[in-house]
Amino acid sequence: QRQMCIRDSAYTDQLNRIKELRKKNASERIRLDTDLENQVEQARINAMEDGIDKEMAQRELNNKIELQDIERQKQEYIRKITEAQRQIFEAEENAKAAKDKNYKKKAFDPSSVSVDTSMFDNMSEYTKQKQANETANYYNNILAKYQDYTTKRLSVEKKYQNDLANLEKAGGTEAVSYTHLRAHETKA
Repeated sequence: QRQMCIRDSAYTDQLNRIKELRKKNASERIRLDTDLENQVEQARINAMEDGIDKEMAQRELNNKIELQDIERQKQEYIRKITEAQRQIFEAEENAKAAKDKNYKKKAFDPSSVSVDTSMFDNMSEYTKQKQANETANYYNNILAKYQDYTTKRLSVEKKYQNDLANLEKAGGTEAVSYTHLRAHETKA
């Protein structure tokens, strides 16, 4: 009967290992697929013409990858903690079996391991806040640049109108008419 218990325990352990291998392989496949999607997106961005659309697409991809890295670190942390708990559990089970020949070893249940990942959740939230601030600063810089351009253009227009008015007061109406005529010819 002891040998039957050992065989059942060994079989259960093998089934659990197979289950974990499948889970690990599925996680690795998801990771590879995600990396490939990111590479395709990067190639698309690289093919874009330089400009604000390209800059924003690159910013969005960088932000997405940064958050994916935090999630990967979190999953790796969970995996390491679970593996450490497995090793402790198996050592304890082996010790119990060595002490009591009638002891039936139990199988490790990874779902019984509780891992606090709140630090990773905090890191993710802070990263999202940082990304939002960077995006807002980017838009503010663009807005300031265009506001400067608009201010300069309005200043030049005002100076032109003042110069034109001064020219008319000085009796240069023929010069003003000629200037307006030339301006309309270049627009047409």
